[in-house]
Amino acid sequence: KRGYAALATMLCVGLPVCDANNNAAWSGYVEGNFIYLSSPASGDLTKLHVAKGEQVERNALLFALKPEPETFHVQAAEATLRANEAQLRNLSSGAREVEIDGLQARLRKARAAAQLAEANMRRTQELFEATAASQAELDAATAKARQTHADVSGASDALREAQMGARSDTIAAQAFATEAAEANVQKAHWWLQEREQRAPRDGTIYDIYFREGE
Repeated sequence: KRGYAALATMLCVGLPVCDANNNAAWSGYVEGNFIYLSSPASGDLTKLHVAKGEQVERNALLFALKPEPETFHVQAAEATLRANEAQLRNLSSGAREVEIDGLQARLRKARAAAQLAEANMRRTQELFEATAASQAELDAATAKARQTHADVSGASDALREAQMGARSDTIAAQAFATEAAEANVQKAHWWLQEREQRAPRDGTIYDIYFREGE
């Protein structure tokens, strides 16, 4: 249901009825325009602020509908906006200091393992040439050295990416998502405001079609 009120605005048209000096009279008329006011949203009428026949000024509060579920929509939209803003800040600033420290430690560990694997491969190569190590042992040591070098490369790339932050296109996409979330907040607030209706101009309440609780 929608709250519904008829606001009659009276517009004087013509000449004054009489003159103060000679009491001359002129014919004229008064024209009244009706404005039917209702909320674009449906809901229970919780508060009626005017009565039939009451004169109201422009922007006077006429009636209010139950604010739910619009209040829930506002809360959800604002939460989504906060999440998008946090994600945008995170992408723009890069990784946190504790994450950088962890990646630096990972890189140091990978380099140490690569140095050890490289030394083991050279030693195994010497033993193989002296027929003290098999081909399988040399192959295993060589594969281990290659793997540790790949780990160093991966750790270095991860650290560099964390220090640089996200790619520009990723940040731009998140910025657009944040703008959309801001628009949804504005939309949700607009619908919440529409639960209350105010007089668009001065006038008289001609009739009321619903009562509180309907």
